[in-house]
Amino acid sequence: MLCSSHAPAVSSRCPARRSIDAASTTGANQYSTSASIVASGTATVEAALIGNPFVVVYRVSPMSYAIAKRVVDVPHVAMANLIAGRRMVPELIQHDFTAEAIVSQLEPLLHDEQLRQTMQTQMADVRRALTPPAGGAIQRVAQTAAELMQASMSSLS
Repeated sequence: MLCSSHAPAVSSRCPARRSIDAASTTGANQYSTSASIVASGTATVEAALIGNPFVVVYRVSPMSYAIAKRVVDVPHVAMANLIAGRRMVPELIQHDFTAEAIVSQLEPLLHDEQLRQTMQTQMADVRRALTPPAGGAIQRVAQTAAELMQASMSSLS
């Protein structure tokens, strides 16, 4: 989460016509802000589903980070990026998580409409990847049961 020491540096660079939201969980604010700073975890998936451009931040103790680097081998930390299979949103992890880095990643999202649209299109891909097929699980189970019954009836004749 954006700590109080980062907030003034980030807020002072935010254009008056744009707003940012810093949160470890998503909520109503993300629907009305121009961009968000989201702590890594399930909140990144929620933010991607909302479709509001964001930057992912995360910092843990140096010991936890050292252990995780040896044990976990993933191309991205943010769940939304893992689902997308690419670096869809910027990740500022551990020593990269600074006020200056947040500003450098947020500024383009606040000023560059093409970049915002590209990120929103990629987030829509994540939404589609997580959306169940038409009819949902119940419909698929009913269809499979009907097919099995049909096959069973055919073998009896």
